[in-house]
Amino acid sequence: MPATNSEPPSHVAITLHRSCLVVRPCPDGLKALLTTSKPFKSRGKLYRKPLPQWGELKNDDGIVCSRGFFQKVRQFLEKTGTEFSVEEAYRIEPPPISRRVLRTVSDAHFWALAALLENLDCGGGIVLHPEGEDVSGLVRGLIRLFPGKRIVVCTPDRKKKEELIGEVNRYMKKPEQKMRPLDLLRAEVPGVAIIHEAEIRFPEPEEVDIFIMVDVYRVSGIKAQEKVMRYSRSLKFGFSSGTGNDLENKLPIMEELFGPVVCDLRTTPE
Repeated sequence: MPATNSEPPSHVAITLHRSCLVVRPCPDGLKALLTTSKPFKSRGKLYRKPLPQWGELKNDDGIVCSRGFFQKVRQFLEKTGTEFSVEEAYRIEPPPISRRVLRTVSDAHFWALAALLENLDCGGGIVLHPEGEDVSGLVRGLIRLFPGKRIVVCTPDRKKKEELIGEVNRYMKKPEQKMRPLDLLRAEVPGVAIIHEAEIRFPEPEEVDIFIMVDVYRVSGIKAQEKVMRYSRSLKFGFSSGTGNDLENKLPIMEELFGPVVCDLRTTPE
């Protein structure tokens, strides 16, 4: 019997799929948690329209949402004292991490990469960093941690694209770890392609194992979001600066696309 508002479910089952998760039954309050808002103007005034980030299941009392919300859903159930179980219909195995593999990466970036691997059950993750910080170490680290994979790195503009190519490739000795144009990724070999945001295109989404985006907070337009969503079969990692309300307002969309914030390099330990 489906749970009612007066009768909370005694047990909730979470099923993790490759790019989404299913929650059965859906407890009270979860839909509200997974609903953000979209600003729009009408007659010169600014309003906000509710934007659900979940979908109902036909003939079912559960909901489906992005796997990136797994951490948020799990924390909600723990906070409300709801008993739950997790079934991994699709399991993501993290690669081993060691200083030997990541010898050219700074200590801060090493621990950020470790946090990303610890949260792979969310399908990816986000690292926040100070404005202007060089994130090439994070990109190099992911390339080294996932050898033999097809990887696409997306940057916000052409200038940053060229800078990132230089910083990453000068540390990479193996040809398959050097960045190259996206067209060359279509061959049946592993490799790393780099593009800027305006070039986002998809020969075949299933050809890409890992999608990395620099300055992910800039993915605010619907068209850009739809393009990123087509990487549904890929692990997705995002790096972002930004502060204040602008970042906070965009976090729900960022988490839906890339998973939760797992590390904040803007704060330094005392």
